[in-house]
Amino acid sequence: SFIYNDKSLHGDTTVTHLIRLAIKAWFFVAVGVALFACGGGDGDVVQQPPPPVAKRTLTVVPALGGFGAGATVTLLDPTGAVIGTATTDANGSASPEIGGYSGPLVVRVSGAPTVSFFNEKTGTQDAFGATARLLAVVPGIPSTGTAPQVGVTPLTNAAAAVVVPNPDAPTVTGASQQAIRDSIALANAKVQIAVGLDPSFNILAAPRALRSTTDTLSTTDPIALRYGVILTALALASPSNDLLAAALNLAADAKANNGALPQSAAILNAAVNLLSSVAQRFVPAAQQTALTSFIASVSQIHR
Repeated sequence: SFIYNDKSLHGDTTVTHLIRLAIKAWFFVAVGVALFACGGGDGDVVQQPPPPVAKRTLTVVPALGGFGAGATVTLLDPTGAVIGTATTDANGSASPEIGGYSGPLVVRVSGAPTVSFFNEKTGTQDAFGATARLLAVVPGIPSTGTAPQVGVTPLTNAAAAVVVPNPDAPTVTGASQQAIRDSIALANAKVQIAVGLDPSFNILAAPRALRSTTDTLSTTDPIALRYGVILTALALASPSNDLLAAALNLAADAKANNGALPQSAAILNAAVNLLSSVAQRFVPAAQQTALTSFIASVSQIHR
């Protein structure tokens, strides 16, 4: 199994544990099974053609705040070849086709003149224009069955900056596909740790993002709820009202420091201090108790 042990981050083997969990959650090896059937009386074995690959999609949820319709979501393999593409619907999600692909991939969200997202800091709808983009890098997905939902957020964009040299033409290089998987898993893990999130979290999960001034962070998915609280706190802690620029600054910090976020430490600490108030303000009362241990855990890491 892949082992990474960088004591420079937290002085222990937290990264090793997180990498193992990330790969376990996102990396599935497809085992091909040949189908054979007996032929006629001569006893020949005839190989049957494989069944057609069922239509499979990957649901992608971009979030700087909830997105509106019209953003283009593109799935690319590590060489930059397009696997599938779709546009976000009125609910802010898109479902590009992925077929039987199970390798590493880059998820790119591109804007357009009519695309907007809800700015959780200002309470306004902000433009996500033609040159805007956010990325996520995924180590792998199951080759069969339902693919997991993927979030594309400021945190995934920061992790992508570690392994994608040019976000406008995204590729990920490595000596082998396994090496690419490992480098992607490591980049996601480093950013996750730098933000103060424990191994039970997953920055590639789809978050529950606020979509309007009257919206609440209501969901039955505990990871989506926690992610939504983190993203809202980061938005409110931003020194700038321009949340897209803030996300790009976070990515530049990750890129310059190989996944660590020293230049963003003050913003991250401010966001952690806002977690309790965000939960009280935006999360329905019945769901607030479920966040108590999560907020305590993140706060403890930042002490």
